[in-house]
Amino acid sequence: MFDGKEYVYAVYEEKSFSKAAQKLYITQPALSTAIKKVEKKIGTPIFDRSTSPIGLTPGGEVYIDAIEKLFALEQNTLNQLNNLNGLLAGKLSVGGTIFFTSFVLPGVLSEFSHRYPQIKIDLQEGTTTQLTDKLVAEELDLLIDNSELDDKNYEKYYYSTERIILAVPKSFPINEELTQYQLTAEDIRAGRHSQAEFPVLPLPLLKSTPFIFVKEENSIYKRSMKMCSRQNYSPNIIMKPDQVVSAFNMAGRGVGATFIPDGLIVNLPYEVPLCFYKMNEELAVRYVYLYKKRNKYLTKAMEEFIRVAVGDEAFQRKCDNFFAEIKKDPTKTVILVTHSMDAVKKYCNKAILIKDGEIIASGDKNDVADRYTLENLKQTDSQDTKEVVEESNKPWLKVLTASKPVCGKDDVFEFDIEYFFDQDVDFYFTMTLIDMKRGGLTFDPGPSSYKFHRPGHHKIRFALPVSIFNNGDFQIVASLRVDDPDNPKKPKAIAFANGEDACVFAIRDSRNGDYALLNNDILSIKCKGLVD
Repeated sequence: MFDGKEYVYAVYEEKSFSKAAQKLYITQPALSTAIKKVEKKIGTPIFDRSTSPIGLTPGGEVYIDAIEKLFALEQNTLNQLNNLNGLLAGKLSVGGTIFFTSFVLPGVLSEFSHRYPQIKIDLQEGTTTQLTDKLVAEELDLLIDNSELDDKNYEKYYYSTERIILAVPKSFPINEELTQYQLTAEDIRAGRHSQAEFPVLPLPLLKSTPFIFVKEENSIYKRSMKMCSRQNYSPNIIMKPDQVVSAFNMAGRGVGATFIPDGLIVNLPYEVPLCFYKMNEELAVRYVYLYKKRNKYLTKAMEEFIRVAVGDEAFQRKCDNFFAEIKKDPTKTVILVTHSMDAVKKYCNKAILIKDGEIIASGDKNDVADRYTLENLKQTDSQDTKEVVEESNKPWLKVLTASKPVCGKDDVFEFDIEYFFDQDVDFYFTMTLIDMKRGGLTFDPGPSSYKFHRPGHHKIRFALPVSIFNNGDFQIVASLRVDDPDNPKKPKAIAFANGEDACVFAIRDSRNGDYALLNNDILSIKCKGLVD
């Protein structure tokens, strides 16, 4: 049914047989013959040839919709296969407005291309609306934008916070009256405009200053107009270009004042003859995100691009340098407030853990970090067994932590299964190890691995070597089962231990990785070189 779908879709896209034939590098008669074969096979015409340009018949609409779903499935399959190739090849499509592609993405793209030179980057520019449509149609993998897109349809990854500022040509005499509000490019790069104590420029002071506003569909236009409206100020708008970059360049040439995102100045490699002013904090603040379509397969290339963009290594190096320098000065103390235990272990000398307004741990940074991990894991105290009415003869079980719940690579994690089962028959324990962060079932020994015949209330200890796993948070759930005479191949579940009755532990070791589940020492793929 779908043989020749590429020919059909090319005609649909081009709205012309001749243009589609050129695109496909075949003759028009050959293309027409191929289309007729498809139409004959599905029993209905696809294209309405009486219209100009060519349109779809009702049957054609159904067929095109099916083709697009097939293309999406094929692309997702290809993405997964490329994922398995370890980023040795593949393609990544990234979109952004001219502002983002010109001033924000170049550094990220340079770093990513340096790491993964075999990945081809398809960089697409356009308006937010155009790019969002492409994201929905899966013509884009990732979109960087400062618009708030619907969380139901898109997944977002925080990139940065930007603030709208006002740029006024230095040649405008009004700047001489506004010196107390004035900011330089260096002030912007240093973040002075984000300090609460720095004054906001009252817009009515600008009097009849000519303004350059971007078009109405741009969010910066809407925010700028609200800023003016709240101060009962009517700007003298002399022109409206499509892009913020265009407005900025015109301002730099002395045409008029304009509102711009501070990221433009932060990333600008050269100075411009402009004075800058802080705007209303509430309306000025916007957040920049990397967006992907929800439920779209996250390829390895996409994941690594997000990692490069969001995990800014340059910023990390700045942090490292800052703390290295600050530690040299015994007269200075820095208080770091964070949920990152890696940062605590890396930068701090001592640590304090506060919960519900009370200090629950203080002192050695490693001990406090482990305590934080425990507080964020569901606790099960093996000594505090809840009351169970055994006289009811209702079976129950729990999984209890028997060793320290934060393990290193060389440790063995021990746990107990406590149960009550008062029937004089064989029974089984099934246990499942769940990766709480990365998801999925990582270990399931099957129904007959642990067979017992010991009725009553007992506790049985088990040991799990953790050396094969990387760092992570894990949960052990269990069930008690008996043979089912009606279905010998599938034991019947009698009791479960999940939720509060399950056991949770963590693996934290500096020799381990955090990305994959299995330790690299256990699972590794070796390159044996060229075959010929």
